[in-house]
Amino acid sequence: MGNDRADTSPPKGAFPSSRRWKLALLASSLAALGLMAVAAVRENLGLEWRGYQRAYKEAVLARAADDRARAAAERIRVEVQQVVLPELGRLDRCVTCHAGVDNPSLADADPPLRAHSGDWLKTHPLGRFGCTVCHDGQGRALEKADAHGQTRYWPEPLRTGELVYTNCGRCHHENDLYGVEAIQYVAGVPPRPITTDELDAALPGSASVARGKRLVVEYGCLGCHKYRNRGGSLGPDITHVGDKGPEGFDFSHVQGERTVRQWLFEHFKRPAAVSPNTLMPDLGLTDRQAEDLTNYMLSLREKAAPASYTPPPPRGDGEPLDGKRLYRMFCSACHGRDGQGSTVRDPLLAQAADRPLDLMVPSLNNPDTLAVASDHYLATIVKNGRPGTTMLAWGDAEGGGLLPEEVDRVVAYIRSWQIPGPDRARIAAAKGDPRSGRILFRRNCAACHGRRGEGGIGASLNSPGFLAAASDAFLAATILDGRENTAMPGWRRLTEQEVSDLLAFLRTWQPRRSDRAAVLSLLEAGDPRASERIGRILYRTNCRTCHGLDGMGDLAVSLATQEFLALVGNDYLYTTIVSGRPGTGMPAWRHLSSEDVASIIRFIRSWQTEPSRSVPAGAGRGDPWVGRALYRDNCSKCHGEAAEGGVGPQLNNPVFLASATDGMILEWIRNGKVGTQMLGFARAEQGIGELTDRQMRDIVAYLRTFQDRPRVSVKHSPHGVPQLGEIWYRQSCSQCHGEAGEGASGPALANLSFLRSASDGFLMATMAMGRDGTEMRPVKKGPQSILDLTSDQINDIVAYLRSLEHARPPGDTPHRFVIPWDLARGQRLYEANCAGCHGINGKAEIDEPKLSSWAPALNNEGFLAAATDGFLQATIVKGRAGTAMRPFGRGFNGLVDLTMDEIDDLVAYIRHWSRAAPSPMTLPAERSVLAAAPAR
Repeated sequence: MGNDRADTSPPKGAFPSSRRWKLALLASSLAALGLMAVAAVRENLGLEWRGYQRAYKEAVLARAADDRARAAAERIRVEVQQVVLPELGRLDRCVTCHAGVDNPSLADADPPLRAHSGDWLKTHPLGRFGCTVCHDGQGRALEKADAHGQTRYWPEPLRTGELVYTNCGRCHHENDLYGVEAIQYVAGVPPRPITTDELDAALPGSASVARGKRLVVEYGCLGCHKYRNRGGSLGPDITHVGDKGPEGFDFSHVQGERTVRQWLFEHFKRPAAVSPNTLMPDLGLTDRQAEDLTNYMLSLREKAAPASYTPPPPRGDGEPLDGKRLYRMFCSACHGRDGQGSTVRDPLLAQAADRPLDLMVPSLNNPDTLAVASDHYLATIVKNGRPGTTMLAWGDAEGGGLLPEEVDRVVAYIRSWQIPGPDRARIAAAKGDPRSGRILFRRNCAACHGRRGEGGIGASLNSPGFLAAASDAFLAATILDGRENTAMPGWRRLTEQEVSDLLAFLRTWQPRRSDRAAVLSLLEAGDPRASERIGRILYRTNCRTCHGLDGMGDLAVSLATQEFLALVGNDYLYTTIVSGRPGTGMPAWRHLSSEDVASIIRFIRSWQTEPSRSVPAGAGRGDPWVGRALYRDNCSKCHGEAAEGGVGPQLNNPVFLASATDGMILEWIRNGKVGTQMLGFARAEQGIGELTDRQMRDIVAYLRTFQDRPRVSVKHSPHGVPQLGEIWYRQSCSQCHGEAGEGASGPALANLSFLRSASDGFLMATMAMGRDGTEMRPVKKGPQSILDLTSDQINDIVAYLRSLEHARPPGDTPHRFVIPWDLARGQRLYEANCAGCHGINGKAEIDEPKLSSWAPALNNEGFLAAATDGFLQATIVKGRAGTAMRPFGRGFNGLVDLTMDEIDDLVAYIRHWSRAAPSPMTLPAERSVLAAAPAR
């Protein structure tokens, strides 16, 4: 059986398996030892940093000044050096190669042994800040390429030179545009206005970053990009764009190295080439500008350092940013640097149509735009934007994020583009040529006011009552400033002479029917045509409302005092009646005949019981400078600081000063007027003070100085109570003029441009006299009155209207008056004249074969909520010079001349698109006209 055992010996030539493994282990061990030997040699002899360490030791030895220094140098060991920064979560071994970075004696050594430039290590000590927090790179690496972050996927390559300043944003606030309080304090702190000091702040030495910061403002980058919740939304948020790594960019079209810096640089130089679908226009930047913008973008970093590393921010309590810089920051990217407008890509339409679509951004710096657009319109558009367009609601915290006061400053800057116009003090109808004025009126005014001034879109001008009450100054101000929120634009492009010509033509509708010599002759001769009986009728019809039934005064001064009648001659009375008192409630009764004027004077003389007294024309020259002080102490309380009128009559009046002699004025100062509050200032009189004759002459000399300078209009009614006036207004006036004076069938009275030009006297005269040919009848008791208001109530209403001048215009005051009598005709007119530019439905439609950028959308709730009917009327009538918007008013030489009724129908049709802000007079029945029209 022993011979039966199997043979287990290996075949000839074969090794057992354990032996094979032993040989493999031996080979791998020898290989490992070889690699370790190579690594040991490389680590101890071949690594570059060891050479720098040895060179550093030699350099220090060479610069050793004494034995002690040499002994210290000898103790330098060649080994890895590092700075441990637990607060920053960093470990930097940069000093292994840059061994002399904090050794001032090596300031002239070659890199990398050279000492750090400047004094930065004094404020940023190496042991606390290290290197990579400022310079980036890979702090733990010892190989040059790795340590400098030049490996393929390392996101933070080394930053040198000016690029180092792009990392300052990790700790410092100086590179921030604004909004430090948003990260310094608890959430919910309301934002404050952007200030000049934070926008102008810069770190010392950071010239490129500072220039880039200015470029962000100058090129309006925040019109499309948000920074700390303020700015546009068309582009990405740039608040922390410097923290964005390469993985966040598409390098498909970048020609240079694939770094964030290179992507930004090429994007600024060639936006469409780097990002084919970008909305960013080519800004035409130079290489230096593109580099500065790139550096600034890289500097926008999140404050990731601990609070102990972050210096206090600039105080931020400087001057709030002015409107110009706010406009440049947030508006200029779309509307142009100087408001000239532009064409921009519309992302919403482009996405829906799957093709690039551009729309026109309106010009703001346009004389016609500024002549028609009120501050309220501009502010509303800025605050609320235009829904469905690229125009954000800049006044909304979730939109553009501008504060209300910042919006107001932007609007004020836009308004500053409007030309100031001619010198108003030099404008007068007497200087004008009515023939030239007629041509100007037909060309510029007749489309709204009618060829004969009968009215239409605009008010009736050919009205004796209106022209009698309206002074040249009032008419000139109305022409030049217009009436905001109405169809009356400002015509500041007219010259001084052209305005005078227009006034002269308007005055031809108010011809002087009396003659001075004829009136005086009728009175002196006792001619029966100058009848006291007729004068009484004329006085009671035209004069008693203001001067009282017995002539003792009411809304106006008393006429029946003997001190007055005994001093004034018939020539004075004639001038007062025919020329009026410009700027007061005394109209110019030019339309009365010589017989009628003579009859009124004869009736007034019937009150005179004392003989007339002759006083010398002059009483010696006084000292106006002394008179100024005396006037302020004794007269200004009643007659106003600048003699503009108050409780007492207006003395700073051209007609009064031209017709009253020095002697007459002296007599009134000396003796006063019995029955009035004007008491004499002579000794033994009852005045509030006692003046010598010399002092009285000084006051007269001061009053004469007003003849050489423009008259000051009264801006506040001293007679009425505004709170009561509001009650009387609501009861008597609101049905025609609107609950808040915004206008309805009657014109707007709460219109700031109207209130600034209308004197209290003009308002009183209009209420007292009414307006011929209109629904405005006299409101004071009389034969033609529609109401029965007292003088006190009229004064209260004037005071209430005057108070509106100093109040912000209410945001919900619509100023829409057009009654849509024929919306179907308005639709036909729109399709024939407007749809080609504004779109068949008032906005761009993506299915239109040739969608263009001719005109902005009209069918837009934001626009229709801000635009008044007057704004639309004026725009249609006048057009926009320098744009594709041609005028459609008669006489403007447009493509089509529309009548006033057609323009109203067109405005009513445009208004019908709005469901949120329709015209108050839009009747539902009228809308049914369109509902029955065939669908399109």
